[in-house]
Amino acid sequence: MLAIFWTLLTIILLVLILYYSSLLKFDIAEKDADTTILKSLIYTSSQIPFISQDNASFAINFKLVTLQNEFETVLNDQKIKWNTMRQSDNITIERAETSYGGPDYLKTTAQFGVPPQKLIQLFSWDKFHLTQTTIDPFFESCSLLMNISTHCRVILKTTKRPLMFPKRRFFMSMMESFQQSPFMINLHNSWHGYANNIEKECKMDSVELCSSKNPTVATTNVLKNVKDTTSSITIPVPKRTIISSLMSVNIATNNNELKSDTNYVHAFQDFIAWFIDDGKGGTLLVILMRVDLGSDIPKWAFLTTVAATGVWSMRALIKLSKEFTYSDTSIFTDESSAKHQQKPKHWENLLMKTFPFIKL
Repeated sequence: MLAIFWTLLTIILLVLILYYSSLLKFDIAEKDADTTILKSLIYTSSQIPFISQDNASFAINFKLVTLQNEFETVLNDQKIKWNTMRQSDNITIERAETSYGGPDYLKTTAQFGVPPQKLIQLFSWDKFHLTQTTIDPFFESCSLLMNISTHCRVILKTTKRPLMFPKRRFFMSMMESFQQSPFMINLHNSWHGYANNIEKECKMDSVELCSSKNPTVATTNVLKNVKDTTSSITIPVPKRTIISSLMSVNIATNNNELKSDTNYVHAFQDFIAWFIDDGKGGTLLVILMRVDLGSDIPKWAFLTTVAATGVWSMRALIKLSKEFTYSDTSIFTDESSAKHQQKPKHWENLLMKTFPFIKL
């Protein structure tokens, strides 16, 4: 009986030590904002911009172009080794290490029975709270900080305490847009059946992949473009495929309460989802993201949690997509809406690369 008592006491002491050591790390990091910013730059290959109401539109578009280029390269690179974390019917969760030593790339692939124009509604700001409550067991709250345009916002997302660790908060831009240029994407070999079910065909030349005649639909059922290997399947993502992005940003503000809240650790996430039309009234959803929750949470603990909750989250989203009452119109109401994502001009690119702190 005495041995059991001492064992329980030891466990309680270890938990308390871990908890207060994590709080100490958090306090030290919060006291030095420059250290926090430097840490975020080390962990991400694309700069996390400081944004205000004046430069938000340009800064967010600039980062999206940079991030998309990186993510498209990663998804198309045959040399990258993807490790399968979890797999279920119509759902695959994979991870791959980054070349610069930052957080791992996390790739999720799932099949939905609703078209992209409807599924994207669950990723809009109006339905963000509903969707996050459904798929994220750690979700706590979200709030709108800046309303940049119809399809671009800056938000604050907070999450509950992961075990004994402090709560997290994410400052992110939220944007819906279209794929600006086509590219090829590597899928897990379990999606071989998806390739076999392709019925529609269209031509492809050496320069560009085909896209649907309907500007709001990006048909990917391109039989000639599917390449099957022993470890993966390569399919095209056509131009004008609907995409949704969440990207970490730094808020330029004098609001001390917003800048520093001792109840939360500042975390980072970059996320892009491609809503690929399967040509049969459904959507192949491909998500690539990287998450930095802070140095106090061990990498193995984070990856174990992702593996455990990833398939569950997608199943919950698939269920929600079947039960949700969609609006009759897409969030992209006209051709002009598709042009909201504009690539920075050459001189703007040059200025931003030379002077990262500049506001245009």
